[in-house]
Amino acid sequence: MSIVGRRAITKTAAVVLVVVVLVAVIGTAYYYYSSMSLNKSAVNIAFITSLTGYNTSTGLSLLAGARIALDEINTAGGINGRPINLIVHDDQSNPNQGLAQAQIADAQENVLAITGPGTSDVALALRGYAEQNHVPYITLVSTLAITVPGTQYSFRIAPDVITAGAAVAKFFTDRHPGPTKIAFVYSQQSFSQEEVTGAKWYLSTLKNVTIVYDQSFPIGQPDFTTTVAALKAVNPDAIIGHLFGTGLPIFFKEMQEAGFRADQMAADGELALGQYGPQAVGSWWFAYFTPSLNATIPAVTAFNKKAEAALAACSNCQKTPDYYVYNAYLAMYLITEAAKAAGPTLDRTTFLKSLKATSYHDLIGRTISFDQNGAVASTPFFIVQLTELKPVPGSQGLYTWKDKIGATIQFPAGLIPVYDLAKQCSC
Repeated sequence: MSIVGRRAITKTAAVVLVVVVLVAVIGTAYYYYSSMSLNKSAVNIAFITSLTGYNTSTGLSLLAGARIALDEINTAGGINGRPINLIVHDDQSNPNQGLAQAQIADAQENVLAITGPGTSDVALALRGYAEQNHVPYITLVSTLAITVPGTQYSFRIAPDVITAGAAVAKFFTDRHPGPTKIAFVYSQQSFSQEEVTGAKWYLSTLKNVTIVYDQSFPIGQPDFTTTVAALKAVNPDAIIGHLFGTGLPIFFKEMQEAGFRADQMAADGELALGQYGPQAVGSWWFAYFTPSLNATIPAVTAFNKKAEAALAACSNCQKTPDYYVYNAYLAMYLITEAAKAAGPTLDRTTFLKSLKATSYHDLIGRTISFDQNGAVASTPFFIVQLTELKPVPGSQGLYTWKDKIGATIQFPAGLIPVYDLAKQCSC
């Protein structure tokens, strides 16, 4: 695999150098400096992600997934015999820096496409650039605004969170036949609001369901004493929502002291592991890739072995393969398959046309295709329960974990009016 790393806005990266991969560890940051005499027949892909800044762990996990795929793809012959160069840029967890790196990739590196961001704000900045400058762009995050109606050059491979919220609500109400009481506790942030909006939509289609508590909080809310007391008074069957902040372990602890069980709560994803800590064991979240699939799908077992080795070599990565790692891996294969289908006349125009027509079967048996706005078509969600959480010795906030699948839920394409719902919640 060929990787070219760059610092922010520099001309020196154009210099031909000996192939070197330098991993410099400065606090929480990795830098990938490799360079080479670029093979003129190679296909260049820009990978813009967070190698520094607050989102470093996610950015490095994404890069690990992409590198696994590129090793496999280039070993198998690349794109119709042409190798892929993965040109890595650091967005520094900052949308302005991500935009600057997209401009460099587009203007100086002859890239076929851009992919890589792991945060919504950077992903949205790149979406704006891609649409304005006609650059094919594959995002790895679930942000709905990336694929609003009229989108032409941007593609989203992660299912939207509004649909995920509906899946979570279906799971909890299916567990409680008859009258069901639901509480919503969530942050004033787009991800949290989208999930709750989807859950409320699903609940509106049911009878015998009552929303007994509905409260949002500023990100970083430090105290939930009043909230826990209010929840105890209304005694919900399930608590749905995603909270951000350092006070969250206290929330889980106080909820359990008040008599609530972890399995009544949707802790909401790998993002929450470092926030909720061991108190989260027993809680549920949604996912579209989970290590639990190891037991049933040999291809996932093989992928996880490679991913575990890659993450073990990364001192600032979570150590259990998650959907971030898998998304980046999947994006590389989607790019490859679309580029192959474009044939010998491969350029951005033929690639874009091919990508819009993509129908790719991934490791877990899904058929990945895109709707007219570039959003991934309907895919199943796994509702998974956290069964084990262990801190990585010597680290801060890094864990290994195990989970189990409680349900697989998929809604028919077009059933949920996600864009209309997003407008209602101002997500």
